[in-house]
Amino acid sequence: EELSWDAEAPSAIEFNNYLQDALAVKDWWNVIDYADLIAYNFPSSPFAQELPYFSGYAYFQLGQYELANQSLSAYLNHSASHSHFEEAIRMKFEIAEAFLHGKKKRLFGSHKMPAWLSAREDALEIYDEVIATVPHSELAAKSLLGKAKIQAELEDFKPAVETLSLLIRRFPKHETAAEAYLQINQVYLQQCKATSLDLDILDLAAVNLRKFSLAFP
Repeated sequence: EELSWDAEAPSAIEFNNYLQDALAVKDWWNVIDYADLIAYNFPSSPFAQELPYFSGYAYFQLGQYELANQSLSAYLNHSASHSHFEEAIRMKFEIAEAFLHGKKKRLFGSHKMPAWLSAREDALEIYDEVIATVPHSELAAKSLLGKAKIQAELEDFKPAVETLSLLIRRFPKHETAAEAYLQINQVYLQQCKATSLDLDILDLAAVNLRKFSLAFP
């Protein structure tokens, strides 16, 4: 006689135990598979709230950053339980940093496709999410700096200076503020190279340098 699912299939508790065992031995694809199984078969299980985090963590360990970011966003936006909140935010920040430093996206968002696409726009979105979620944290300070670097790379010079100025106002004595002063003059230098010489830019650079020397004598 054929066995029914209710009679013999593993319960949500058993599947969750399998997931935890897979986490313990760093079997990341099995972590993802078990998370999907629990989410599909036991959506109202108390374990279901944490599944997007575990999937995001596993994808992060595999270097599948787009999929990790999607799962972590699902966890932060839809889960009533945020016991892994700090870890999720930090992973999102690290994903943005990887994108900032040249990590590419995969075609069609599939882990089976080659990673050829620029992910700078994705990094900007993630930085904004971190800045909005934990606005006075060190991660926010570093996110403002990363965001400004991408804006400068995209030649969005005015927004880049505005982002760096916000960083200085919000974190005046943090080490990233000192870096922000340097980056502002770096942006002005880029503008001088990108367009005909504008004496106003030189004046702004001089003012920025004076502010820098006063803030960090």
